[in-house]
Amino acid sequence: MTVLLAAALAICPTHGARQDCVHDGDTWWLSGEKFRLANFDAPEMNGKCAFERQLAIRARDRLAELLAADDIRLQRLGTDRYRRTLVVVTVFGRSLGDIMFQEGLVRRWPPNDPSWCK
Repeated sequence: MTVLLAAALAICPTHGARQDCVHDGDTWWLSGEKFRLANFDAPEMNGKCAFERQLAIRARDRLAELLAADDIRLQRLGTDRYRRTLVVVTVFGRSLGDIMFQEGLVRRWPPNDPSWCK
């Protein structure tokens, strides 16, 4: 288990370099490393319907809020096919993914239904 120092991360710009920022509800950059929340899937910022795009903004903003907490810990699980570091993150001893799942902002991976749009 590695301690991740709490840091207020900016929201990533739409274009250009990404550094120390949150991209969406399951992906962020910190100190040159790209992280991906393991076992959960967040809606895409450029989603296929208005519902997905609105939920993506809420999920991204909530992830940024949770990553700024005082007691963040992460466990690296390796990398995915996009070379993102897969991590399990805990906030005050609770799974960050589970928190966001309970709030309806992410779903478990792999999803039963690939579409966020109904």
